[in-house]
Amino acid sequence: MDVLFFVLIVLAIVGVFVFQVVKIRKEQERKEYENFVIEYSATYQNVKSIGEKYIFKSIPCFDMEKEYDNENFYNDISPKDYLTYQLVYIKKNVKTAFEDAAYNQKLYELYKKEVETAIQWGVYSTSELPQKQELLN
Repeated sequence: MDVLFFVLIVLAIVGVFVFQVVKIRKEQERKEYENFVIEYSATYQNVKSIGEKYIFKSIPCFDMEKEYDNENFYNDISPKDYLTYQLVYIKKNVKTAFEDAAYNQKLYELYKKEVETAIQWGVYSTSELPQKQELLN
């Protein structure tokens, strides 16, 4: 009984070890193919150069949900008035954010069209493709 238990424990340990080795090897293969695509994919290179060409503006967050959290204000000013005052105070920043968002939307449409025309599935800048090509699709 003790020998059988020992053999089962050893088999379980070997099984876990083999599973980990296979998992590590698959991860290495996936990383190799990922590196291959990054280096040789025509689409990746085209989209990367397009992405470098388009610079989108940063839009600040104006989430004021937790701005009115001081109980001392409750008797002096309503939350609606407080937030209205805050919006008037940051009006210029909000207006700029709207303009930047509209600019980003227009720029995104141009970017999207250019990316759609740059996509070339399965086109690589080398004739030496990896053996397991199903990972490239």
